[in-house]
Amino acid sequence: VAQNVDIKMDSDDLDAYLVLYHSSDELLAANDDYEIGSSNSRIYQYMLPGRYYVIAKSSGSDQTGNYLLSLNDGLRINFNRNGANGLDISTNVTGGVGGVTINITSVDGQSFSDNSSTGILINSRNAISARNVHADNNGGYGALLDNCQYDDGTHNCAGIGTVTLAGYSNSFNNNVQSGLYVYSTGNINVADIFADNNGRNGVLLANFPTAGNVTLTSTHAEMSWRNDMSGNGLHGIAIFTRGIVTINRAWAFSNNSIGAYVYSADAPTPKAVTFNNSMFYFNNENGIEVDANGPITLNTVKAGYNGFNGALLKNFAAQGVTILLVEQNARAALQIADYGY
Repeated sequence: VAQNVDIKMDSDDLDAYLVLYHSSDELLAANDDYEIGSSNSRIYQYMLPGRYYVIAKSSGSDQTGNYLLSLNDGLRINFNRNGANGLDISTNVTGGVGGVTINITSVDGQSFSDNSSTGILINSRNAISARNVHADNNGGYGALLDNCQYDDGTHNCAGIGTVTLAGYSNSFNNNVQSGLYVYSTGNINVADIFADNNGRNGVLLANFPTAGNVTLTSTHAEMSWRNDMSGNGLHGIAIFTRGIVTINRAWAFSNNSIGAYVYSADAPTPKAVTFNNSMFYFNNENGIEVDANGPITLNTVKAGYNGFNGALLKNFAAQGVTILLVEQNARAALQIADYGY
């Protein structure tokens, strides 16, 4: 649907400058100072359906700093049914150090759904945060958030910073690829999400090149509220890290492979893996599978009626395993392999 779009770039550090292009490389608009005495930039443009690029920079070649880029569509707050991605943001450019924040204050959230490719695609070299986003029924990923920017030459991340997903609720359902894919160089903190019925993983969280921690939890006071990763084509939850892993109040039912898979065996020093108040039922393989270099704790965890084991726990450090409650499964309720010395 054709609509008016209001794009703003505000900064206290630099003289903001905005440029808007159509995907055909046609220059549509550019703006330096949109008000007398202001160094901020603004473009207000009537736009037909299609793909567009916004370049946010400084008007001076020697200026760097933080800025806020915002898009305020007065007719529609959704990024739906596009021929490519719903939202595509990249600060992964030479000299780019800016992070990306999607701050939706309404508990109803904002939709990035029914797009031909990925709902939310962010490539950054600094922190990424989002709250109250819904990316469902997309032809690619629901959301792909990458601030690692892995360098094949150095075998390290070029980016820095954390990835945080918060808010009242976030959904990543019915996407062709994984619902939520995070690739970071720092801590990953994810709260209050639904990631069901995706073609691959419900949630894939990776900060493997570094020693950042991974947390999946709920911030709601109601104990009945949980993170739900069920009915996915591969794993409900997949985590690859060298840091501490904490999973609280998670459900993973009826996934085609494993309910929750955690790999942290390559941690340089022992790192804990902890599951609290979670349930893993009816998965085709194991309810929970962990390869860890550190203590593994299952606290008030139920893992029943899975195709293989309720929980398969492999510990490569002499740190021990603490278990509380696993249930009936096709093979065994629990298998533990302790390789520590």
